[in-house]
Parts: sequence; C-alpha cells; structure tokens
Amino acid sequence: MFRCSLKFVAASVVAFAAVCLNAEVVNDGNYKYSLLPDKSDGMYNKGEKCIFTLSIENKDGQKIEDISFVSILTEDGCAPTEKRITGNTKDGKASIEGSLDKCGILRCTATFKQPSNGKSRTLTAGAAFDPLEIKPSAPVPEDFVSFWEKQKDILSKIPMNIKLTPVQKANAEGLEVFDVQADTFGGKVSGYMAYPKGAKPKSLPAILTCHGAGVRSSNSSTPIYWAKNGFIAMDFNAHGLPNGKPKEFYEDLRNGELKLYQNKHNDDRNKVFFRTLYMRLMRAIDVLCSQPQWDGKHLVVTGGSQGGGQTLAAAALDKRVSFAVAHIPALCDHTGNRIGRTVGWPRVAPLDKDGNFDHKKAEESRYWDGMNMAAFIKCPTVITVGLRDTVCPPTTAYATYANLKCKKTIIPMPDTTHTVTTKARNETNRMILDSVK
Repeated sequence: MFRCSLKFVAASVVAFAAVCLNAEVVNDGNYKYSLLPDKSDGMYNKGEKCIFTLSIENKDGQKIEDISFVSILTEDGCAPTEKRITGNTKDGKASIEGSLDKCGILRCTATFKQPSNGKSRTLTAGAAFDPLEIKPSAPVPEDFVSFWEKQKDILSKIPMNIKLTPVQKANAEGLEVFDVQADTFGGKVSGYMAYPKGAKPKSLPAILTCHGAGVRSSNSSTPIYWAKNGFIAMDFNAHGLPNGKPKEFYEDLRNGELKLYQNKHNDDRNKVFFRTLYMRLMRAIDVLCSQPQWDGKHLVVTGGSQGGGQTLAAAALDKRVSFAVAHIPALCDHTGNRIGRTVGWPRVAPLDKDGNFDHKKAEESRYWDGMNMAAFIKCPTVITVGLRDTVCPPTTAYATYANLKCKKTIIPMPDTTHTVTTKARNETNRMILDSVK
C-alpha cells in the first residue's frame, strides 16, 4: 500500500541544524549522522511524497562519500509489508522517497557501517499520513463491560487494610511523605504518597502516577514534585513490591520469577498479568481517594508506556478520574494484526513474515486493550505519541485516540522514539495544573 523509490542528491553547503526534528541525529564526536523527512512536523497527506534524507559528515563538516547503507520502508514496522533498498551516499547524502496511499505511519530505517569504527548503526525516522483517520482495528467485545464489572466486584470484597508509614526523603521540606501498603487482588498496592504538611480535609486535588514496564520500587520523587505543586500525590509500582530495597532485590526478581512477566498467560484474560495490574490500579485509586485531604473533585492519572496503558484503564474503569495523560501508551491495539497492521507492546500476537498471528492471544488481549478502554473514558484525555517509536508504534496510539469520545488532545512528537520530550512533558504538566484550577 505504499510507494517508495531511491535517489541520490548532491550535498549542499548547509551544515546540520542545531536541532533536527522528526528524525534521529547522532553525534559520536567524530561524525554526525542524521535521517530526517522533508517536513519538520512529520505530517503528510495521503498520497503525498515524503523524502527521507540520510546525511553523514565528519566533525569538520566534510561530507562522507560512498557509505553503503540498507534502507527499509515499512508501515510502522509491520513485517509483511516492507521495501528494502540499498545504495551508497553521494557527497555525504542520500534521499529515500516513500509515500502511503492510505492513512498510517511510514517508518524508514537506514543501516550502515560507521566510518570511525566499522560498527553497524541504524537510524530511524517516521512520517505520518493523515494519522487522525486511523481507526480502531476491531470493535469492543460485547462482554467487555460485564467482564470488568466482575473484576470490580471481586476487588470490592477485599479489605484495603491501608498502612501508611512516615518516611524521610530529601527535598521534601514542608511535606508529609509516606510509604503506602494496602491489600488488593493478587497481592499488594505498594507506593509512596506525599502532600503538604497541615493540609486540611478536602483541600487538595489528587494525582496518581503509574509505572512503565519493568521491575522496580515505587518512586518518591514524583509524588514529592506534585505535592510541592499542591496535590496529594501517589506513585505505585506495577508488581506490588516493597519499596526502597537494594537494587539486587529487584534485579533478582527481574531475572527470576518476574522475568518476561508481560508475556505470561497472554492466552487467558483471567490469568494474564494485566488483569491483576488493572485491579491493583483500581485499588491504588481507592487508597488515594480514601485520604481525607482529597478534595473529592479532582483526580488526575498519568504515566508513560505501560503506565500510559494503565492511565487509559484508570480513566475507563473509575469515574472519579477527572483528567488523564497517557504518554506513549503501551497495551494498545492488539488486534491490529486482523487488518494487517502492527500491534502495541507487549506484542501479544504480532504478524509474522507470512502475515499469520496467534488468534487465541489476539482475542484474549481485547479485554485489557487500551484501545477498547478508550471507548469508555468520559474525562478529558491527553495522549502523546512518538512518530519514531518502535516499542509502542504510533499507529496503535492513533487507533486508541480514535476511540476516545471525550474531550481529547493528541500531541505528536516527531523527534522521539520511545520517550517523552521536555517540551511535551512541560505542556502536559501545565495542562494537569490547569485541570485542577
């Protein structure tokens, strides 16, 4: 469904820009490498031509001639649909043309050997073609709501047994900081909570921050930051692990019983880790909202990657959530494979090179898919998306965004892979503060 061609262009005398958007720019001290499309925002209309330019020069600005490379154009990394191109740079540059005849993301990679050491390096760039027209890959399951109502009922029968233990943390002057432990389905809610000293009952907006993938302690610096901005804030870890242990404690779990936790039981919605995680998430909200300082009106949930997926689930499953910011969300659009598209992390049932996928896993994943959660969100919601993201492909974020029926904002970040730019982080933090005024 995409067209591509390759042509070489003469190098110009224009030096590399100080800031290159929508592409990867690398400076290893001796050489500069970049791969970028011809539009700084990375946005194109269907059928429009996009030209990705690969550039290589040394630290003195000399263009490096005749560097062999392999370029691959795909629809957001989807295996069955790709175009492989080989060539050499001429006067330090090569242009790779591509286009999509439909809405979607065109991903371009360029792999070459670095002239400094002969080691292989791959650059990635992305271009979005009418991305707001990307639609969900499948409808919400008919029993989606009843499935989650059952989980809520199970959770409601488990007493919270909240335990708050005061802790001393640096840079927490004027704040109360606590280690938080509470009971939930499958274990514990474990986190850190902070709020201004002397806060009166019903005086503070609340914010809950969710973790990305991995095995780690809860983070105290994030709730301290938000408490200094007038919130009662809580950060909890995804596995209900005790906080503040030596790094070896978490490494042993990461390499042991929690190794590749995201891939276990993905063929069963009742055994998969993310069912337990979403119930832990709901219980974390219960714990935060049970605090007398909460104003009873404003509850913000935010997180990135796996935490972005949790943010969508929180806003869908709990009506108390008043504002949601899902950064580069994982756990989305697992049924993209049905229509020949990429799927979100953790790649439950990706397409293989022949276009086949695990139908059982794809079906079961629908019940914890952020794309389906999005259909039930009522509060204002913000999603950030990296156009070069190969972990949580932008196609999956846009498919999720299309299912939102609430007031919504999407912030494309053309210059990022799987991260959030300072600009986007500052913008969303401002939106969070505005939401509680």
